Amino acid sequence: MTALQYVGLGFAAILVIFLIIAYFARENINSNQFVILRFLCSLCGGFAGGLITGSALFDLHQKWSGGTLAVSGTAGFALFFVVWYGFTRVTPRPRDSFNMSIPDGWSFKDAATAIVQHDKSVVSFEGFLEAELAARLSSQVLKTDTVTSALIALRALTPSGSVRPYRVDFSTPTYTLTITA
Repeated sequence: MTALQYVGLGFAAILVIFLIIAYFARENINSNQFVILRFLCSLCGGFAGGLITGSALFDLHQKWSGGTLAVSGTAGFALFFVVWYGFTRVTPRPRDSFNMSIPDGWSFKDAATAIVQHDKSVVSFEGFLEAELAARLSSQVLKTDTVTSALIALRALTPSGSVRPYRVDFSTPTYTLTITA
C-alpha cells in the first residue's frame, strides 16, 4: 500500500466513525443534517473506492430542458456518485395538526367526545357540573396542533364564564379533563 492509500484509508475510517456517531447520537436529523450526511457517505464511498483495485465505471446522463447533464467516473469517483445518486431522499414529516368543524347546537361534552374520537380515544370529565357539560359552543372551525390543544381551546368557544378552567391529561386511551378552579 502506498502512503496515499494509507491517508485515504485513515480518512475513510474517520468518516465511518463519524457516521456511526451521527447515526446513534440523534434520534431524528433535520434536512440540512441529512444533506451533509449524504455527502459524507458519498465521500466515504469514494475514498473506499480509491482503495479498490480494478475499475468501476459510473455513467449518468440526465436530460434537462436546457440540455443534458453527464456525470461519469471510475473507481473512487464512480462509488462517490453511486452513493450520492443512490442515497434515498427524505421526505420531511408533516407537522402535527388537528382540524374540526364545530356545528351549531353542540354542547361542550359533545365536542370533547367528538374530538377524542379522532384520536380513537375516550374522554373523562372530573369535577364538571352538568351545566358546564351542557354549555353550547359557538359554531367554528377549530384548528390546532394536537387533540390536547383542541380540548383546551373548547373553553374559548363557550359563553364567557360558563365553563371553569380545566387541565387536560392523557393516559392511553383516555383524555381526562379536570376542573382546576
